[in-house]
Amino acid sequence: MKRFRFRLETALKLRRRKEEAAQQELAQCQSRLLRELEAAAELEAARESVQQRFAKDQAQALPAQHLHQYCLYMEKLGAEQARRQRQAAVLEVEQEEKREALLGASRDKRVLEKLRDRRHAAHVAEWTARERRITEDIATALSQPGGAPGHGAAHLFDGPGSAAGR
Repeated sequence: MKRFRFRLETALKLRRRKEEAAQQELAQCQSRLLRELEAAAELEAARESVQQRFAKDQAQALPAQHLHQYCLYMEKLGAEQARRQRQAAVLEVEQEEKREALLGASRDKRVLEKLRDRRHAAHVAEWTARERRITEDIATALSQPGGAPGHGAAHLFDGPGSAAGR
C-alpha cells in the first residue's frame, strides 16, 4: 500500500502550535488573576487585623497622632485592595478572551484533524479496493480455463522449469 501523505500536515502543525500558545497564554493569565485575588484577600485580612487592633486600642486613650496614622493606613490598605480588585476584574475579562481564543484554536485544529482522518480513511479504502480488485482478477483468471491468454490459467503457475514451460 502506498504511504498516506496529508498535504496539509504543515498547516495542522501550525494550528497545534497556535493551540499550545493559546493554552500557555490562558495559563499565564489565570496565574496572574490568582495572584491578584490572593493579594486582595491578604489585604482584606490585613485590614481586618488593623481594625481589630484599632478597636482594642480605642479602649485606651490614644493620642490623636496614632488615630490619624490608623486612618491613613486603613485608607492605604483600602485603596490598594480596591486597585487589586479592579485589576482582578480586568484579568477576568482577559481570561475569558484567552479562553475564547483557545476554544477557537482548538476548533481550527480539530477541523484539520478530522479532514486528515477522513482523507486517511479514503486512502485506506481506495487501496483496499485496489487490492480486492487485483485479488478478484487473479481468482477469475485462475478459475476460468482458457480465460487467460496462452494455455489458460495454468500459465500462471508455469515457471521456467515446469513441465508446461518445456
